[in-house]
Amino acid sequence: MDFEDKVKSGKYLKGEKMTYQEYSALWLSEYAEKQMERTSIERCENSLNNIILPAIGHLRLSEIQPLHLTKLYSELAEHGYTQNGKQKPYSARTIKRIHQIISSSLNTAVYWQLIENNPCQHVKPPRKSKNRQM
Repeated sequence: MDFEDKVKSGKYLKGEKMTYQEYSALWLSEYAEKQMERTSIERCENSLNNIILPAIGHLRLSEIQPLHLTKLYSELAEHGYTQNGKQKPYSARTIKRIHQIISSSLNTAVYWQLIENNPCQHVKPPRKSKNRQM
């Protein structure tokens, strides 16, 4: 289907032009600010700015694939973050929260008809590890 056909059929989605970074700002102002508690919004903004946007913010909404998210979650679990000069992996719980933020934002993008489906529906965040280090 070419561009003209997509426009005529209503299938032309803005997600083909808008990056996830551009969209997340719109989502925060038009959805999160009206639907979520202030503390939840602050946690979302923190996760978006420090973890999510550096990894997938450059991608167009329509480009985000389940594999991008799977790789992101693996990176977070393996490499994590640096604290006091030490490398620490993100917990499965934190990665699940990041997955929930991305999923919620992309569900809204589907609802707003910017993209056709949410790639998060095809990705499982990592489970909690059973043998946690003491």
